[in-house]
Amino acid sequence: MIKPHEAGAFNRIAKQLTPLVSLALANRRTEPLTRLLETYLAIVQGRGSGTGWDMAGEVRVATGFIHRDDAVVFDVGANMGEWSDGLRRALHNVRCHIYQFEPASACVRELQRHRHPLTIVTPMALAAQPGERLLYSAAPGSPQASLTVRRDTYHQTDAAILTESVAVTTLALALRSFAIAQLDFLKIDVEGHELEVLEGAGELLRPDVIRAISFEFGSGNINTRTFFHDFWDLLHPRGYQLARILPGGRLLPVREYYEDLEYFRSVSNYLAAAPELMACVNRRSP
Repeated sequence: MIKPHEAGAFNRIAKQLTPLVSLALANRRTEPLTRLLETYLAIVQGRGSGTGWDMAGEVRVATGFIHRDDAVVFDVGANMGEWSDGLRRALHNVRCHIYQFEPASACVRELQRHRHPLTIVTPMALAAQPGERLLYSAAPGSPQASLTVRRDTYHQTDAAILTESVAVTTLALALRSFAIAQLDFLKIDVEGHELEVLEGAGELLRPDVIRAISFEFGSGNINTRTFFHDFWDLLHPRGYQLARILPGGRLLPVREYYEDLEYFRSVSNYLAAAPELMACVNRRSP
């Protein structure tokens, strides 16, 4: 990866041209278009593309890690079950046990109403410690409900007006209570509390137990004061390889930590898995 502070012909030329380009593009008339172009180029790289740009691509990536009949998947932050439903459709006739963790009572009722025979709905949140917490949301069933009040600009129009006391467990306790020795895929979408969910796995957070993990990183992490550096420090030493999920379902490997990974506009989807699994899925990706 070329870094702006490193020496090289490309950077030397760029530094010479930058003052002229800045004069042309960074002014009152062109600034809106420049910012739009900047945002779109980021989305092409998977940064900020996790807000509905390509749900099918995210699901397609998950299917690449499900290699056995009776596979086990945790959908943490299931909301109304859209991701789980998409996964079942993508897997066709493959038997897959999906455990949906969702604390919001309005969502739980909907999940129970349309529950698949191989799905278990668990009306709880996952975090670093078990107990009870307040869930904040702008409306019943809101996909932006969080254990933290949302103050990021992306959701300023969705001010939290509802609170609900919810039960909380940890990932380690959930795995043990369901007697799950190996989790094929863990999907986490909990509006900024993804790191807490992973921390709740304790010693079970390793690739031979939790084979693959998808998690969001973005504006919700401003509220929880967590950085991508925290995810890197937690997952990389335990043997996980990280990658960003691009629109279309391809994977862009994250080979080292660099500060431009701290991208808080909207949300970006990341994947963590054992290197051999990541390489296998990358070969099959479009």
